[in-house]
Amino acid sequence: MAMKYHPDKNPDDAAASEKFKQCSEAYEILSDAEKRAAYDRYGLDALKEGGMGGHGGFGMNPEDIFASFFGGGFGGMRGGGGGGGGPRKTRDMVTALPVTLEELYAGAVKKMKVTRKVVCTACAGSGAKSGKATRCAPCQGQGVRVVLRQFGPGMLTKQQVVCDQCRGEGEVVREQDKCGTCRGERVSESTKVLKVEIDKGARDGQRLTFRGESDEAPGMKAGDLIFVLKQKQHDVFERRGSHLFMEKEIPLASALCGGQFVVPHLDGRPLVVTLAAGDVVVPEAVKEVRNEGMPIAGRTYEHGSLFIKFTLAFPVSLTAAQVALVKQALTEALPAVVADAAHVPVTTVAASESRWENAQEEDERGAGHGHGGDDDEDEDEDGHGHGPGVQCAQQ
Repeated sequence: MAMKYHPDKNPDDAAASEKFKQCSEAYEILSDAEKRAAYDRYGLDALKEGGMGGHGGFGMNPEDIFASFFGGGFGGMRGGGGGGGGPRKTRDMVTALPVTLEELYAGAVKKMKVTRKVVCTACAGSGAKSGKATRCAPCQGQGVRVVLRQFGPGMLTKQQVVCDQCRGEGEVVREQDKCGTCRGERVSESTKVLKVEIDKGARDGQRLTFRGESDEAPGMKAGDLIFVLKQKQHDVFERRGSHLFMEKEIPLASALCGGQFVVPHLDGRPLVVTLAAGDVVVPEAVKEVRNEGMPIAGRTYEHGSLFIKFTLAFPVSLTAAQVALVKQALTEALPAVVADAAHVPVTTVAASESRWENAQEEDERGAGHGHGGDDDEDEDEDGHGHGPGVQCAQQ
């Protein structure tokens, strides 16, 4: 693949250049015992975060690696990606932390039990009672072995594979010398309780980081444990940024004449909302209650707004007396009846939004908007055809 995507063969092909770079980086890892062992155990992040410097986080020039493919063999590869960026880190662990809207509003402290791997203190991470492991004989402590593989008629190539005896560690622990605590694994499980503080106004998806609380490994710096806040759906309120939204059904009398109703707020306060008499509330009207939304992060003394969308509960029927009173009160609002107007019979149908929308669509198709009636059914609104590690538990 390096020959196929070499820049000399593809001088103006950016995609080929990127492929060649990927081949080179992969070879650099697989040809270095330490890097390959780290990759096998912790993935690519351990190599990138280990400060390997140079080209895209790797230490060798792709042209130098190409030369080792077809000229220098496997010699000279070790140490090519040294890069003095300090100790490598184990992989960061990310876990979701479910929270309620009430907790995001008022703030909260959650206790989370965390189980992770730590370097065994009994053997200081060596895996051996004696405190010293033995060099692996099959790979001579390299963690990898060179084998010959045939890739074509009469064509052989050298390839490095992870040693199956030491699993890429380069060292083995004799059975009789294995540590009684970690059984030669070099790490053991440890459990602790972390206090996760959630600030007022924290947002869904916000990350709370605990430095160095991920898994440990001998010779490596522990990564971070990251909690990601995941807001549970609320029965009443919907949050959008610093604002809260809700729907409220009120009787027709309150919509016309005013009134009050109580909203239990997220901090437990009964919030009394007053509708002024004479300020008629029409269906789908939205009212704003200022400073009753979410706290603003960093300025928790400030809040967004609470927006209330109203729906009206109409009476099922009225008595003759009630009809007379409504007529009397709303006489000016009722339309006058023309004596000689034609009386049109009305068919009672079940009211539904779908019937309303269907009727509108039928009207548009029949009105002649430049489209054939049958063709529109095959198009949508846009005119297109349809066609591993840390375990956490809340305490």
